[in-house]
Amino acid sequence: LSTDNSYEKLKNYYQGSDIISVVDAGKNAGYSAGNNIGIKLALNDGADAVLLSNSDVIYYEKAIDLMYDKLINSEEKIQIIGPQIRLENGELQDFVRKNYNMTNYIFTKKPFRYFDFFGINKRTYYKKYDYSEDLVFQGILSGCCLLIGKTYFQKSGYLDENVFLYFEESIIGMNAQKDNLLTCLVVNAVVLHKVSVSVGQKNSAFSRYHRSFSSLYMFKKYLKVSKIKFFILCFDNSLKSI
Repeated sequence: LSTDNSYEKLKNYYQGSDIISVVDAGKNAGYSAGNNIGIKLALNDGADAVLLSNSDVIYYEKAIDLMYDKLINSEEKIQIIGPQIRLENGELQDFVRKNYNMTNYIFTKKPFRYFDFFGINKRTYYKKYDYSEDLVFQGILSGCCLLIGKTYFQKSGYLDENVFLYFEESIIGMNAQKDNLLTCLVVNAVVLHKVSVSVGQKNSAFSRYHRSFSSLYMFKKYLKVSKIKFFILCFDNSLKSI
């Protein structure tokens, strides 16, 4: 909940606008809950797609148009669209991966990912993908910028509000796979991502807590891991918090 009167300032600034609506959420219930307010309003107004975007993303020319064109001109089961993401140093944010399972979650995280045990890292992330053409796959892209079609929400539901922050895109990817929907990376759509600006430092106590909670919740609800596997995940997360 804003304590600096930003709602009143924004409401007054955009008063009379026919393209921008300023909504008072009432409280800060997290990323998913906040986005759901906008998603429901957009779909009720007849939108056929919703753009989920972090505040630290800058869009290159026609990036949104290219993603939207891909969505409406593709087969209906392609419902999650993402751009090529560049970092401030000019490097590519290489985040194109398959959905999580117990094995690739543990072995593509620190410290295991540095050694690429059993080749899991290379099999989970599309390391050989050269960004020369659009890629359609079952999996997920970076949650900093996703264009999602209305069919996804109709089939898979809205964002899970039990997750305050982190792993939202992973849950979206799992739900899409369950409902036989696909993800597409549009290489000509380019954005700049100023990493961690929107949520602060990723190693803060706030970030570590929500990253741990959300990952455990995801595995318990969506992958329905056994008690033994859940204990292993708890232990693995505890090591990352030290």
